Amino acid sequence: MRSFLNSIIFVFLGFFAKAQEMELIENDLLASFQKINAWSQQKDNVSSYDSLEVANDKFEELLLKYTSFEPKTLHSSLVLLDKAGLTIKTSSDGKFRIYSWDTQTGGTMRYFRNVFQYQNGEKVFSKTLENRNENLDDPLCVFYQIDDLKVGDKTYYITQSISIFSTALSYHNLNIFAISGDSNLEESKLIKTSSGLHNQLGYEVDLIAQPNRGREIKNTSIDYNPKIKIISIPLIWADGKITSKRILYKFNGKYFEKI
Repeated sequence: MRSFLNSIIFVFLGFFAKAQEMELIENDLLASFQKINAWSQQKDNVSSYDSLEVANDKFEELLLKYTSFEPKTLHSSLVLLDKAGLTIKTSSDGKFRIYSWDTQTGGTMRYFRNVFQYQNGEKVFSKTLENRNENLDDPLCVFYQIDDLKVGDKTYYITQSISIFSTALSYHNLNIFAISGDSNLEESKLIKTSSGLHNQLGYEVDLIAQPNRGREIKNTSIDYNPKIKIISIPLIWADGKITSKRILYKFNGKYFEKI
């Protein structure tokens, strides 16, 4: 009986120690993240801009450090960081996560950074990626949605992001990723269009383009329905006019194709 109780106590202490460790990690990350917000309040001071950049660099470095060697970070809710403004999106299977944050270095154009974390077997990995929007030179997008797509024994991750150039101008993007057997995060070309196979769909929304002025425009976002496996994007004419019609791409077991 005493041996059994000792085992229970040992397990309890182990969980308690791990919880404490995760709390220390989150507090360390939170302190670093809050420095970004602190320096952003002083952006009017030119000399503080360099400090703001350094704060972003240090937080990114710290986030990469913890998310690359501590598996618990992948499954932790990180409530304090979420409340502080860090966008955290996790796949349904719990093996893929994206952290996004506003660097506070922009004005009406918003600059974001992203860290991708994923699990392969018992190991966890994290990395930064160049922006998936080919029209941009910097990572300006915030990832706000991840959906899982299971095909055979492989899982694909359908992500949605938005780049904000101004209050009226934005770029919407859908990307598909997968974790390869050699533990790399790969782009998966599952979208079939007239120009070939792609791993992304994207479009620009300009609310002040001449054809859109004075009009009520309700839905400009990407929509993905995981149950019927259909991607829906707004039909936008070459002149920028946003219509009420939608373009649909349905997964046929191999690719998403226009229907």
